[in-house]
Amino acid sequence: MLFPDHLSWFYPLRQIAAQMYRQGHISLWDPYIFAGLPRGAEIQTGLFYPLNVISAMLPVFKAIAHFVAIHLFLASLFMYLYLRGSGLSRLPSVFGSLVFAYSGFSIVHTEQLSIISTCAWLPLILLLMDRASERRGVVYPVLAGIVVGLQFLAGHPQMALINGLVIGAYAVFILYKPSRLKDWAQMKRRAIIIIYILALGLSLASIAFIPFLEVYPYSLRADTGLDTSKELALTPSRLHTLLMPELRPNKEELDEVTGSSYVGIVPLILAVLAASMRRRGLVRFYTLIGFLSLLVSMGRATPLYYLLSLFAPFRPALQLPLRFLFPYMLAISVLSALGLQHLQEMRSGILSSGRLFGLIIAVLIFCLVLFFSIAGSRDFLLHSTAGGLRAPIVFVLIFGACAILLRIWARGMKPEVFNFFEHDRSLYRVSIFDRDIGLNLPMVYAIQNISGYNAIILKDVLHYFIYNATHSHDLSMVQSASRFYLLPNLDTKMSALMNVKYHVAPFTKDGKRQMGVSLRKNFYPRAFLVPQCAVVTDRTKILEILGDEEFDPTASILLETGSGLENFRFSPATRGDARVAHFAPDHIEIVTRADGDSFLFLSEIFFPGWKVYVDGVEGAIYRGNYLFRSVPLRAGGHRVSFIYDPLSFRAGKYISIAAVGLCILFLAWGFRSESWR
Repeated sequence: MLFPDHLSWFYPLRQIAAQMYRQGHISLWDPYIFAGLPRGAEIQTGLFYPLNVISAMLPVFKAIAHFVAIHLFLASLFMYLYLRGSGLSRLPSVFGSLVFAYSGFSIVHTEQLSIISTCAWLPLILLLMDRASERRGVVYPVLAGIVVGLQFLAGHPQMALINGLVIGAYAVFILYKPSRLKDWAQMKRRAIIIIYILALGLSLASIAFIPFLEVYPYSLRADTGLDTSKELALTPSRLHTLLMPELRPNKEELDEVTGSSYVGIVPLILAVLAASMRRRGLVRFYTLIGFLSLLVSMGRATPLYYLLSLFAPFRPALQLPLRFLFPYMLAISVLSALGLQHLQEMRSGILSSGRLFGLIIAVLIFCLVLFFSIAGSRDFLLHSTAGGLRAPIVFVLIFGACAILLRIWARGMKPEVFNFFEHDRSLYRVSIFDRDIGLNLPMVYAIQNISGYNAIILKDVLHYFIYNATHSHDLSMVQSASRFYLLPNLDTKMSALMNVKYHVAPFTKDGKRQMGVSLRKNFYPRAFLVPQCAVVTDRTKILEILGDEEFDPTASILLETGSGLENFRFSPATRGDARVAHFAPDHIEIVTRADGDSFLFLSEIFFPGWKVYVDGVEGAIYRGNYLFRSVPLRAGGHRVSFIYDPLSFRAGKYISIAAVGLCILFLAWGFRSESWR
């Protein structure tokens, strides 16, 4: 399977993860994109998700395909078990499971591995919550907590938050029955169990969740408001995609918009049939869930979107409102199975049931009216019909050719321009102004790129990039939900400070598109000594000084504070040199020598979690030149070690280990108990 997101994001990240799995060591810092990024906090990589170990056992492209297939199967299996556990017979359960696993939402999002892996676990969570609330013992609550942890580790925070909203609503549904019967003891017991399940799940996922929470405030996503683009919501003009996928999407329109809302006409008819039933509590619950999630997925077109935005914890889930279609898909899956179950339970045939026949006719008329009213013009209808007839013919003709081309593409994926960098083994970065190869693909070949593709772009890095390119502090030109940025061809001192030695950009020659590599005139080494410092407390002023071509970064370093430097004697006459003796993603060794006190400037991102040791003694890291690390040094020779060891990861790791131990202990005790047998 080769989708754009697979090539630009999941393939590089899974390739690096597979290498780390085989080596038995996970590096928590990623030096290959955006001049450095906390890899351990990039939750969508799923470094600690157990099913990602398949990347270490298979070639990455095969691993991606198997990963998709496994999770689509798990989604169908878990929905089948949930429906069976809710009292439905086999045929409706199979039907509902297939609707859930192979709806438009699931198939479209096979491009985004973390979404399908997060969503697949929700039916199992609901089933185990049911069992935990109905039966005594610790086994079901522990199993439910484990699955909640797995869906967090799977790696998509927005979908995990949407799942959390569904789980919260389901918890209220579970508590409703004892509250209606005024069985307060039972209600209290169920509430405690639900809290325990969520606490255990979050504890198990702490190894990834706590580092993510640490990084999130520093990322661009933290500032995302309600300026969600219409392209990321199910606007009223696209409601017809509920009935038929868009056959002629607008240019560059996202697949999520044109295909993820489609679930099928038959499931919709069965769901409407189920919604007309008054007997089942499940029917009322999922009808409400489906209706509300459909409203939220329409974004700013409905007031419910703004109402949810009033609650700060919900805002990250609202950044891409279209993904609120997932609870709608869940609801349609359950309701269609309930509708089919109702048909099975009817004593008379379909044709003899006037109510059912009238209902089907009414639904079909509604679908036709809705389609014609939104589709609008005669041209649209003709194009849609022609597209519907043409699609299977085109599919048959190109299926074999696609298989051959995909094989050729997979074998010859490495862009030829990357061969150039194999001849320069020094330490440097490149800027690549081409989206096809300039995102995460360079990391596969150990090329350090200042561009990248990641959901947690650091605001400071982007601010530095934007000011370098435009001399403006305005970040509004970058979409708040953006995950990539390409730095244009800028041979400036700000680029030079980032250790950018080469720039790669496409050009056309003899009608053919090629890639050109240019050497920067301004180029500073990764580490060097600076004899003086200047304290500038205004961060925007620091950028303006750095943007002045008259400023010499080798003569003075700009700091935000001078605290702790009172006993140093800096002099412009100081001379010295620095050499990178060892470079690894989370461990850098630098050897320095100077004839006076000086500052070591390192062109690596300043970020919490990095520690510095000067000759084995822990020192202080200062934020220098807005974005980078700097360390004050006494005269003489030193060995300076930078180690990335964030407290957030250590805390998360120990909490997760403790939670795993508790799970093993409780499960061992629970399986031995008579109540479980």
